[in-house]
Amino acid sequence: MMCDQSWSGSGSTTPHVATQYCNNPNHLFEVTTTTCDMVAGGGSFGAGAGQYSGGDGMGGTGGGGGDGEPGNDDELTPPNPCPRCPDFTTVPVLEDDPTVPSAPPTPCYHLKRLTDNPSVKLSFATLEARKNQPGEWGFAFRNFDSTSTSIMAPTVIEASSQNPNILNMAAYIGGNYIGAAHTHPPPSFGYYPMFSFDDLEYLMRVALKHNNGGQPKDWTQYVLTLTTYDGVFAIKIKDPLKFYTNFNLKRAFIENQIEKEYRKIKPGGNMDKFKLALLKIIEDFDLGMGLYEATDNVTKWGELENIKGKPNLKPC
Repeated sequence: MMCDQSWSGSGSTTPHVATQYCNNPNHLFEVTTTTCDMVAGGGSFGAGAGQYSGGDGMGGTGGGGGDGEPGNDDELTPPNPCPRCPDFTTVPVLEDDPTVPSAPPTPCYHLKRLTDNPSVKLSFATLEARKNQPGEWGFAFRNFDSTSTSIMAPTVIEASSQNPNILNMAAYIGGNYIGAAHTHPPPSFGYYPMFSFDDLEYLMRVALKHNNGGQPKDWTQYVLTLTTYDGVFAIKIKDPLKFYTNFNLKRAFIENQIEKEYRKIKPGGNMDKFKLALLKIIEDFDLGMGLYEATDNVTKWGELENIKGKPNLKPC
């Protein structure tokens, strides 16, 4: 905005950049100017300077700036065209296409996100301290609401009224619940340090019953973890169609096979044997799920694979 009103009482009516002294709208007007920066000669059009200066005498002084006295030169713009101004070719800025989806979340992504949560970290530390105590211990995970992916502070899972050594997992499905973390009673009590058939069924039911506000489900977010005497493990859904179809069609066979394979291993024995037993069952029944193991004090995860009869951990 320019002004030709007398400048601060000086009597000059030379057009200049409008200041607080230009209080008469009849003296205000707009001017379209062309500016450029000289490549050589050290000239520049400085921010707030209000003038063009050319190091080789090509520029004029004009326009004034700040609250100082405006220039006496009538030139309000630098020479046009500017002989040594570089050519600028403008191209349109391409916005991200909202119809192109980003990479879908993975089980590994959700595991890391889960255990990055400070409250969840505390629950894992509690389970680590209680893994050798009689009975199961556990915490349930849930989102803040049906459309949120933010996890609330874990909820302590109460024991079953029929058996105080077993958790009442069925009470922690539906609504905003997305999974749980738990322990098994020690092997000395006759329990196995690996996921049971009931654990697999819990994963299925917590995913099916989760209220996600009618939105498409991200099946990779549902989880059940197990803290044992030799590691922390998790099961996750990778292919929901395979998981639900094959689990329901072959549930009796799966339950029998889990019991059969675990019985072959001495309670409290080598954990690799338990890992391999469950991996084989996942493969044999094409369950569309994954077995994961935590490392570095439950700060990192990897997916377990059956490589030539040995469990191999592939880092996430």
